[in-house]
Amino acid sequence: MSTEPAEAMTPTRFVYLVDASIYVYRGWQTIPASVKNTYGKSFNAVTGFTEMMVSIIESELPNQFLVAFDSRNRQAIRYRLYPAYKSNRSSSPVELHDQFAQCQAVCKALGIATMSHPEIEADDIIGHMSKLAQAQQQAVCIVSADKDLVQFITEDDRFWDYARKTKYSYKQLQKRFGVKPSQWADVLALCGDKTDNIPGVPGVGVATAARVLTKWETLDAVFENLDGIAAMRFKGAPQVAALLGEHEATVRLSRQLTGLIQVPGLPSSLHCTDFNAPEVTDCASQLEAIGFSRTEAEAFSKRAGCGKPEA
Repeated sequence: MSTEPAEAMTPTRFVYLVDASIYVYRGWQTIPASVKNTYGKSFNAVTGFTEMMVSIIESELPNQFLVAFDSRNRQAIRYRLYPAYKSNRSSSPVELHDQFAQCQAVCKALGIATMSHPEIEADDIIGHMSKLAQAQQQAVCIVSADKDLVQFITEDDRFWDYARKTKYSYKQLQKRFGVKPSQWADVLALCGDKTDNIPGVPGVGVATAARVLTKWETLDAVFENLDGIAAMRFKGAPQVAALLGEHEATVRLSRQLTGLIQVPGLPSSLHCTDFNAPEVTDCASQLEAIGFSRTEAEAFSKRAGCGKPEA
């Protein structure tokens, strides 16, 4: 992917939507396990996550900021649709469970809204809030390294791979993936996604899926034009067309897994994302209760408390 910086961003223009889990895990993996809180418990994931949240506040001065957490419910909708979903993944370490809860508490202390839902994943929350913002002509900045989320990016939005220190525009994402961002869920339905153990069509990779969708736009059109695909000018086109016809049911199931799952009860207003910079003393007290030293709590609180954007 090009690391060319996206167009200049106005700090208060975007609704910032953060995919929490990837950054909780990143803190756990990159910060030494020897880092403990004042209670003597593992604190590496919380430490890394908090530094990230405060840095975003400092650099972006957000008006609207929401962090979406996975519920980790193995009975959620995707698991019921496909019991083998993510079955290739090991469970998160027990010592990390408490740190997830502490990261949510950190967000509360910093004045950042959080959201999770037992039936869906953080991706769906981010997708729902993205569409809600876009319907109100507000641009979003999705903060994640998970390519599954590019499907929610429209022309005014940004995708921020925080660890790589790069924000990508719609056009940059389209150039990288070879399809419109909105087509990415269709691409994954065709080729599968090993990360989530989502099945695809055997022998169909990302490049072939993107080529077919560039020509035919939608999955419905793909399956209505198998003869046309067989006649396309790429090696093995007739075999690809035959495989697509043979595995249509698998693709249809996979598309339910790769796309947005909507459930009732999610917000219908963006007010839930309003960012309120914390009062420094109160924030420090809450962070100290979570397990930061007084010095760390005060330093984080002062940095976050300076993050209130101008009206």
